[in-house]
Amino acid sequence: MTPANIVGMAMIKGLDLIAVTDHNSCKNCPAVLTMAEAYGLTALPGMELTTSEEGHVVCLFADLKDALAFDEYVYSHLMAVPNNEKIFGKQQLYNADDEIIGTIPNLLINATTISFDDVFALTRDYNGIMIPAHIDKTANSLLANLGFIPPDSQFTCAEIKDMFAYLWMIENPADELRLRRIINVPARKIGDKSVETAMQAAVENGVTLYDVVCHASEYPALSRGAAAMEKFGEMIENLRRLREFVSLSELYDELLDKSGYLRALQLKGGVEEESRIEHIEELKSYIVDYEEKNENPSLGDFLENMALYTDADQSGEDEDAVIMMTMHAAKGLEFPVVFLAGMEDGLFPGFRAMEKEEDMEEERRLCYVAVTRAKEQLYLTCAERRLLYGRTQYAHPSRFIDEMPEELLDSNIVESRRFSAATAPDPTLDRPQVMRARYVSAGAAKPGASVAPAKPAVPLPDYAAGDRVRHRAFGDGMIVSVKPMGGDALLEIAFDQKGTKRLMAKSASLFMQVI
Repeated sequence: MTPANIVGMAMIKGLDLIAVTDHNSCKNCPAVLTMAEAYGLTALPGMELTTSEEGHVVCLFADLKDALAFDEYVYSHLMAVPNNEKIFGKQQLYNADDEIIGTIPNLLINATTISFDDVFALTRDYNGIMIPAHIDKTANSLLANLGFIPPDSQFTCAEIKDMFAYLWMIENPADELRLRRIINVPARKIGDKSVETAMQAAVENGVTLYDVVCHASEYPALSRGAAAMEKFGEMIENLRRLREFVSLSELYDELLDKSGYLRALQLKGGVEEESRIEHIEELKSYIVDYEEKNENPSLGDFLENMALYTDADQSGEDEDAVIMMTMHAAKGLEFPVVFLAGMEDGLFPGFRAMEKEEDMEEERRLCYVAVTRAKEQLYLTCAERRLLYGRTQYAHPSRFIDEMPEELLDSNIVESRRFSAATAPDPTLDRPQVMRARYVSAGAAKPGASVAPAKPAVPLPDYAAGDRVRHRAFGDGMIVSVKPMGGDALLEIAFDQKGTKRLMAKSASLFMQVI
């Protein structure tokens, strides 16, 4: 849309205020703002910035000069990949008369080198504000792009930081910074004012903040919040004593229970809360993995090990090293050999994407982007089993693999493994831990070649409206409707505890049975 189109549509819809947020660019803001002023419409300059973690954030500014200065900085930190107009379309610049005056050479939808943690302060330096965008979307959002991030990463989930703060408190209760973070998370009726009073008391008496919290009733100034503080201190002390008698994974389970953190998320419900629960449960996988790999596991050693991780690839262009990146970051790039890991239903496409056809289509388009990055060879890999949420689960190869032309595939995945809905491993496999790669000769694929439709080797699961079912993740529920969709069917299921979900029948059959 041109500046005139944007302003015109805003006027038609009766809007009083709009914001201009092109991807990684404020360069068309002057034209839109001039047009908006002429029609008596207020317009804010801004952009939708893509962080280095592939997350989208909206940055807004009160002053156009600040926005354009911010634009200069962002463009200098944008991946310098020339735009291919045949693939991504034209990136045109307009003047106040709605005339094209130029184009932007580098591809704007790429990621920048600016981390999420840096955006808030950076935007503030330019007198603007930052807002995380579409946080529950299946792509380019906080929830979709996080997964598990190591604790020292500058970009991390609040819930993961909370869990590590609790663990560090169990290891070292004198850590004042982490104590202040979690003392009222979840809410325990310990307000900021009470914490400030406790900090002042600690300074005046030459003791730690934790000492004051554990003996709050001895300080008259803390009379109102004393009981809640001492209850928190008692919980931490109990967990500190417990660590001498239980494994780290068992200690983590106790932490989730005794802190009330998990229960608070469950009671609140909602999409965001479900994702946060998944994140804190997935942390257990890392704890279990650490225990299995260390003869003498300890909480302190685990925390120190986790602090050594980094999510940044520091390899230079000339180094002989594998480059790891997200599928979104690979847009516009090509490599002789490409490996796509985690090609499994539930990971790619993700479980959340399988609930809605439009989300599935978005994931399918992303898959197309990923496979077309390979110039010579493409390897698609999937695990037969993986540790997820602290439990070993069996995986099923991604349905996207079944949609690829058979003649282009050289696969070691047996037919029973490719199409079986069973969740147990195939006994004929001699490598139970890993399914080796499917191999695709990229040179054999021709542009514009048609993709053969998926051909299921087993009939569609027999589900009917009114059936009571039990899902491994969502619990018990009743099928409300069954809608045929190609070679599959869309199920609408009203779960007793998790509300109504929309699931594809074939995928759901891996984790659900009629009761």
